[in-house]
Amino acid sequence: MEIVVQSFPDCYAVGFLSWSVLESAELWQRALAHLQTSVDVPGFRKGKAPFDILEQRYEEMVKKEVEEIALREGVNRLRAEHNLVALYDYKLSSEVAKNASLRMVFYFGRDVVVHKGLEAIKLSSVEYEKVELTEKDIVEMVKRDLVEPKEITGKAEKGDVMHLLFKGRTDPVVVRVDDIPGKLVGKKVGDTVVLDWKEVGNLVFDVLEDVRQKGETEVQILKVLRASDVDINDESLYAKTPFQTKEKYIEFLKNVMQREIDTINHRHRVRALKEAVKKDLDVELSKGVFYDMVESRFKDWFFSHFKASVSMKEVLSDKKLPEDMLSMMTSVYDDLKFYYAMIDYAKKNGIEATQEMISRVVMRQASEAGEDYKDYVEKMTKEAWDNALAQAQFDAAVEKFMEKVTFKEKKVVGYYEFIQSEA
Repeated sequence: MEIVVQSFPDCYAVGFLSWSVLESAELWQRALAHLQTSVDVPGFRKGKAPFDILEQRYEEMVKKEVEEIALREGVNRLRAEHNLVALYDYKLSSEVAKNASLRMVFYFGRDVVVHKGLEAIKLSSVEYEKVELTEKDIVEMVKRDLVEPKEITGKAEKGDVMHLLFKGRTDPVVVRVDDIPGKLVGKKVGDTVVLDWKEVGNLVFDVLEDVRQKGETEVQILKVLRASDVDINDESLYAKTPFQTKEKYIEFLKNVMQREIDTINHRHRVRALKEAVKKDLDVELSKGVFYDMVESRFKDWFFSHFKASVSMKEVLSDKKLPEDMLSMMTSVYDDLKFYYAMIDYAKKNGIEATQEMISRVVMRQASEAGEDYKDYVEKMTKEAWDNALAQAQFDAAVEKFMEKVTFKEKKVVGYYEFIQSEA
């Protein structure tokens, strides 16, 4: 068998295989031997029909069997000798015949190749945006958790609770905290405001029919409520919570919020690390992997641009659209490079995920799927397990690599300041 492999960018390769006349004849004999034991030929016991009879009656089946044997042998040789992993497709480039050479073309994907990985990058410090818990955050949490909002007559602010009456309706709609459209900020009880389709859709679904024709509707402010700064004493606190003292309650709040903040800061450090190394990484990966990732993110990207309140014509005429699309695809490419660089780092340094890390990944996947952890695990396929193990190994590699880096705070923001900026 002669083999010629031509490599292309993005982990793509084509293998050209040819069998000589003698090698093809040997494949033909093996195909006949297999067919002899698998078909029933009238007038002969199973497995005893002569080859010439099989050739006469089942020529097409023999050819198909020759093709299958050649396919298996070709794939095995290409994988073993040329590190070709995923078979995308193949085709015959010659006719299958008893006394003729055979030629086949194989289209393969190669393993991801890390030409320049994390070990080649010198990195001592990385700056990131840190979120911290402030006294203001604690006061705000206590206020939102315990203090009943009271009616005010002044101008509305973000964080207020509003009772709104839509035109043509009799029952008011209660709008809380950050759902309040910007048009309502600064308004008072009794004011009337015109809201468009998008703003109404953020508030309540059952009034959408009212604005279908005009694209907007009027709303009147009936009430504005605001949680005031009230000193909580131990007696009133114990009446509403299981905590006997304000100190214990606040300590509980701090612990709960700090755990969330720790998760946010870890995410920020990982993001900052990726930004610091992405330009220096040289990772060759397949277009198929890139396509799969782009496809998974495209839905979110699409609906962030093509909104119900904006026409497609208007979106497509936006000169920033190609730039936004390119930015999304570049982000996917950088994420994949960072991921495979970390997997490469893990393999080269013998880094394995702990059982706790694996369980954490599976729990996260079950939560994202909206399923019970136990039910999700029972339904996991081998491919799903392999993906979970790879993600856990990535997490382990990130933690290990981050031990080598000093993270510096380029900016510090309070928890609620950060939450509002993300909204």
